[in-house]
Amino acid sequence: IGFNPELYDGTGNGKLPDGVSIVCFHGSPRPWNTALPWVPYFSLKNTIQSKVKQYKLSLR
Repeated sequence: IGFNPELYDGTGNGKLPDGVSIVCFHGSPRPWNTALPWVPYFSLKNTIQSKVKQYKLSLR
């Protein structure tokens, strides 16, 4: 199931809903950029690249 703004009740708290067994990420934010505790650690390389990119953008 994708995000449906019509179904969103405004109570996003970063926790998985009951009964969820699969979560798919597409687009932004990338899973390693969410900092959600239930998201497994995907890749140190992607994390570092993301932090460097964010830093470079903050310098502009």
